[in-house]
Amino acid sequence: KQQMQRMGPLPDYKFEMPIRPFSTICIDFLAPILVKDTVRHKKATRSATKTKVFPLIAVCLHTDSVHTLVSTSYSTDDLLCQLDTLFAIRGTPERIITDLGSQLTKAAELTGDGDTAAETQQVPLAQLEARTAHQGIKWVQALSQTPWRNGKAEAAIKSLKRSFGNLTKGGTMTYSELQCLLLRCC
Repeated sequence: KQQMQRMGPLPDYKFEMPIRPFSTICIDFLAPILVKDTVRHKKATRSATKTKVFPLIAVCLHTDSVHTLVSTSYSTDDLLCQLDTLFAIRGTPERIITDLGSQLTKAAELTGDGDTAAETQQVPLAQLEARTAHQGIKWVQALSQTPWRNGKAEAAIKSLKRSFGNLTKGGTMTYSELQCLLLRCC
């Protein structure tokens, strides 16, 4: 007897027509990257001071187009600022899919409200939904520790890391050089 491949049901929004690019996006943070400060501080030594930045990747679910942004922290405010930048360039999406992994829940853990771990993981999504409700954005949460549920973003991160490794020369870059390099990798 011939066997058919078994596959889980795909969400309805995968088949909506017509589709505007970046109307449904998957987002995720990459690991932090050290960059040189472009302004030297008076008390700094001869070497430039360094700071961490956090690349954010947005992948169009329908066209697989990738857009990268660089955030200065993992905070909800910085995430929303970077998303506003993305919306200004690509248009406001109808739906955002994210895994709300350790990077996106870090801001909630730092609030110190005494919430349990399960409650803490729900705080960022509630904050994000509340602060973007006026734009009509629907947030879809993929469970943490399930990278296959946010597969487009995870695959784009893997590809971006490979390209990034091939293009870097081992030195520390400035913020603007990193932005340029991430855009070249896309």
